[in-house]
Amino acid sequence: MKKYNFLFLISIIVFSFSCHCTKQNKSSFQPNFNHSVAQIVVYKTTKNYSMYVPVQLNNEGTKIISYPAPSDVFMEGKLALPTKLKNNYWLDNRGITMHTAFINYTYDEYSKLADAPSLDILFSKIIDKHPVLEIYNCGAKTTSIDKSLIDALNDEIKNNGLKKCKCLTEK
Repeated sequence: MKKYNFLFLISIIVFSFSCHCTKQNKSSFQPNFNHSVAQIVVYKTTKNYSMYVPVQLNNEGTKIISYPAPSDVFMEGKLALPTKLKNNYWLDNRGITMHTAFINYTYDEYSKLADAPSLDILFSKIIDKHPVLEIYNCGAKTTSIDKSLIDALNDEIKNNGLKKCKCLTEK
């Protein structure tokens, strides 16, 4: 799975240069865009898919290019469910990109599998091939996710609409 994690990191770096949101200085939220460490990714989807496992599709949406092992759906010993933010935004804890699709396995169900299903089975389990409406890189994740980070992101959403974050949404 390390190969897939590396591919995810590369895709985030590539996508981070696709568009840039206008900066405003109305809050204390100051993202640090150090791409050598994990990034804070905030996104919005067409529906609430927070319980479902994400997979990455190729640009054409015709095949899965990255998926987690059942053991990879944990973060710090807990299921890596996204964190709910204001205005239907989510803080990613697993690896969301513009090419994310969600499969019909909840994190809990998937974590109990002995092995990941075959690519054919995973592809047949896709619920939505184009669920991501908006996605932002809000800087380097220098610490674990805590209340202060969540509060800062919620303030940024409320006051600036994530304008200090880099927009990764393809236009």
